[in-house]
Amino acid sequence: MRTTRWMIFAGLSVAFLVAIFWHYFSRASIPHETIRLHLRLTASSIYEFHKAMGRWPAAADDLASTSLPQTSPYWRTLIDNGSVAVVWDNDLKPDPKETNISNPNLPEHKLNQFRAEIRDAKSEVNNLKERLSHLEKRLQDQEDKANKEIRAMHEEILVLKSRLEKHLDHH
Repeated sequence: MRTTRWMIFAGLSVAFLVAIFWHYFSRASIPHETIRLHLRLTASSIYEFHKAMGRWPAAADDLASTSLPQTSPYWRTLIDNGSVAVVWDNDLKPDPKETNISNPNLPEHKLNQFRAEIRDAKSEVNNLKERLSHLEKRLQDQEDKANKEIRAMHEEILVLKSRLEKHLDHH
């Protein structure tokens, strides 16, 4: 009887964890839907900018003149931190229905440009990691040096305290 209860409890626990995992990581989850929403809002603002200005936006600053800041207060942060990646292209079709976003036919020079940008970004990340490692080592060295000096000062204080006690004992 006890084994059966534990098996039922374990089965329900596993089912519960699987449900939570599935709900969070499924394509219909709140994080995925949020990303989709912000991608749609950003794409819409690109076409809105083109319709208003007659040219395609070249940078995130251009989108500030659209309705995007009112509909998505965090639009700038999402673009700046790469959560919403924007390819600033100047040869899109004016009608978004003519653009096949799921399978774009990018020219080879664009693909090579994206590959180069990815390589550059990876290289920059590696350089930043190396710099961070170097700074962490310097910080650790400085902490070790400071701790060594503190120990030396503490020992000196103990010696001076001992001398002072001996001096007071003699008088």
